[in-house]
Amino acid sequence: MAARPMPALSDKHAMAALPPKIDMLFGEATGELLDLLAALHGRCFDKGWTPASFAQLLGKPGCGLAIASNDGVFVGFIMFQRAEVEAEIVTLAVDPSVRGEGIGKCLVEELADWARQSGVETLFLEVASNNETAIALYRNVGFVENGRRPEYYRIKTTLGSINKVDALCMALRLNSRKTADD
Repeated sequence: MAARPMPALSDKHAMAALPPKIDMLFGEATGELLDLLAALHGRCFDKGWTPASFAQLLGKPGCGLAIASNDGVFVGFIMFQRAEVEAEIVTLAVDPSVRGEGIGKCLVEELADWARQSGVETLFLEVASNNETAIALYRNVGFVENGRRPEYYRIKTTLGSINKVDALCMALRLNSRKTADD
């Protein structure tokens, strides 16, 4: 499935324009946007989330997402949840047809900039230990490994069996002089 045009966002959304092609969204999303999020997530992960899952998450306090588009075409998003001075990247998805073009890095950097300006001290995430591309992206932005969750992910192989893969826990300090291991 190819990238699809961005839906219009309803005026009940709090939008803050960021550098070109990235928008921040807080609060509930429209049905069309939920469908786009779920479709892209399904193309990026073995067990993609449903529109209802996205609606539930976006309805929680502190949840939001940054949406990437190229010439009005939806190409990626990063979802996060903030709690006081910490925030967590819940998921990041970039359309497979445009991977390698810096969209993921742009989304992570925009989120980190927003978080820093919003008083967040540390940004956290978990990533499959075999996802070398994502790990390289996060390290390039400044994340450091600060833990591991053994056999956290169940990833389907091309033969249909399931591999248990560790999750790397990573952190990026934004507004603090402490190290990520503190």
